[in-house]
Amino acid sequence: MLVIVSTTTLAFAPVIRTGVFVARPAEVEDDAPPAVRDDDDSAARMRAKLKKEAEYPLFFPLFGASAVIGGKGLTDALLAFARVAAGMRGASLGDTFLGAPVLGVDAVCIVVGTALAKYTWETQRPPDDA
Repeated sequence: MLVIVSTTTLAFAPVIRTGVFVARPAEVEDDAPPAVRDDDDSAARMRAKLKKEAEYPLFFPLFGASAVIGGKGLTDALLAFARVAAGMRGASLGDTFLGAPVLGVDAVCIVVGTALAKYTWETQRPPDDA
C-alpha cells in the first residue's frame, strides 16, 4: 500500500491519503477554522431536528388524512347547496346514497376530519411547539 503525505490542507495539517479515505489527525479538529466547525454545528442541528421529527412520525400523515376527509365532506356539502341554490335539474338536499342521506355522510366526514385534526394537533406535536 502506498501512503502519500501532503502538507497542504484546509487546516494546514498533514493529511494521509490512502487512495480511498483522507485521514486527518484528531488534534486538527480542535484547531479547525470556523468554516469547518459550522459544518459540524449544522450537522448536529440536522440530527437534532431529525430525531425530534422521528419521535412523532404520524403527525404529517394523520394531519393530511384529516384534511382530505374533512375537505371531502365540506366541498361535497358546499357543492350540494350550490346546486340546489342554482336550481339545477335533479339537485336536492334529500338525495341518498346506498340508503344514507348524502348531507349526513358529508357531515360525518367533516366531524371525523375535524376530530382527527384536533387529535393529531394535540398529541402528535413535539412539546416545545405546543
